[in-house]
Amino acid sequence: MRFYYKFMLAAGLLLGAQQARAQFTGTWAKADIPLFYNQRYQVGDILFDPAQDRADFTLRPSGRIYQYYNFNTTYSGGRPELRRQLLAALHTPPAGTSGSGYLTVRFVVNFRGETDRFRVQELDSAYQPQAFAPPLVAWVLRACRDLQSWQPGRIDGETQDSYFYCTFIVREGSIQDVLL
Repeated sequence: MRFYYKFMLAAGLLLGAQQARAQFTGTWAKADIPLFYNQRYQVGDILFDPAQDRADFTLRPSGRIYQYYNFNTTYSGGRPELRRQLLAALHTPPAGTSGSGYLTVRFVVNFRGETDRFRVQELDSAYQPQAFAPPLVAWVLRACRDLQSWQPGRIDGETQDSYFYCTFIVREGSIQDVLL
């Protein structure tokens, strides 16, 4: 712990006297702390980003975020119901979308069954990074955010925070399938 505080103070000094003083006195606002060493607000390998994440999204105090397969985080009705709901919500694509490839949405299901920290990865059919049309990405993100029946996994009877992801197969701007 001592090393951590010394590191934080040294980093603060590098950022400027005003920020260092604020850090030393403990008056930093969350948004002032650079993400690269903001361990308090880090969510496993998805860092908290105040520009897109909910500040009121609650996680277990331990800060440990498990992978969904560690203890069976799932959806009410299982994967068949999750797949059915996603494909039903993504039946008619927004106008003007095009492109083919894979769109993966990764997010956190907290111990209460709520979701946040959504991140998107977009690849073409050859697994190379690409960018789909923003309306297509927003449409898929909205479908994922609207899912309301998450069942967090348990360890020793206590629900836990975990990551989850859905990969969508996109063909000519339409969702053809979802991999869970």
